[in-house]
Amino acid sequence: MEAAIQHQRILDLVAREPGLHLRELPRRLDLSLNAVRYHLYSLLGDGLVVEHRIGRFVRYFRPSTPREERALISAVRVPGERLVLHRLLSSPAGFAALQRSTSLPPGTLSHYLTLLIREAIVDQDAATRLYRLHDTAAVRSRLAQYRERFPDLLAAAAEEMFDLTG
Repeated sequence: MEAAIQHQRILDLVAREPGLHLRELPRRLDLSLNAVRYHLYSLLGDGLVVEHRIGRFVRYFRPSTPREERALISAVRVPGERLVLHRLLSSPAGFAALQRSTSLPPGTLSHYLTLLIREAIVDQDAATRLYRLHDTAAVRSRLAQYRERFPDLLAAAAEEMFDLTG
């Protein structure tokens, strides 16, 4: 019975705050890391939760969350990636302009851009070398949805991005 209760608590949290990583789940649930791992792996095996790996983090979602949405939620949860997305919401930019506007070290910015390109959120034009959002309208639309649907950090981040971009 206890296992079923913990499973449900994890499922509820993942539904309410999609894209949390493993270390965040025990903090939110007031459980040990080992207990969360045990229950999470059971939920993964049953297909009730899916993983999304981007960079060094594995984030957890309900299986009904589309892959594109998992990628964007994961990116918005990382402050540096969020800065890049915020800048690219206004217009395409080259590497130097992105570095100036985000104040990220070049290696860090390059890493984030590589991840965002791999996730098909950002594209780089081969001719102009400018970075741009793969689908600006879709990103704006999803951020607007996040604002209303998720009452956690993700919603605050999405709101912050919208407030800064008008």
